Amino acid sequence: MNSFRTFISCFFLLFYSSFYATDLVVNSSGQSGTYTTLSAALTAAASSGDRILIPSTITLIEDITINKSVDIMPLTADNYFYLEGDINVTSNAGLEIRILGMNFSGDLVCSSGTATETNRCHLCFIDCTSSDPNLNELIADVQGLAF
Repeated sequence: MNSFRTFISCFFLLFYSSFYATDLVVNSSGQSGTYTTLSAALTAAASSGDRILIPSTITLIEDITINKSVDIMPLTADNYFYLEGDINVTSNAGLEIRILGMNFSGDLVCSSGTATETNRCHLCFIDCTSSDPNLNELIADVQGLAF
């Protein structure tokens, strides 16, 4: 009986939190409700786990700073989005940052924030590649890294 209550509680918690996350779309169209840069979408994202969706038809050429919990992924499944520029991550306590399906050319810089040994920042690269072989090795090692 207790496991059933736990299951129901978890289900409603996940269901409830998904109502408040927003999908932000990056594209170059200027269409209302979209963002022309990843930086603009990151600025607009709430700190509650919004998703940023990027089409595979554009290459983003910019440096970005991530300092909130977000998911960054291709607009369509089984594709990659392209980023040429540096990624700066501020490791604040409790952040959950997931980057999925990215083809990346640039540097990954992680700077200290409020994260501690017991309250970490989680950075996950899932199905990502880089033009830098050293960074590809790092991405493989960072899968699910908490710092």
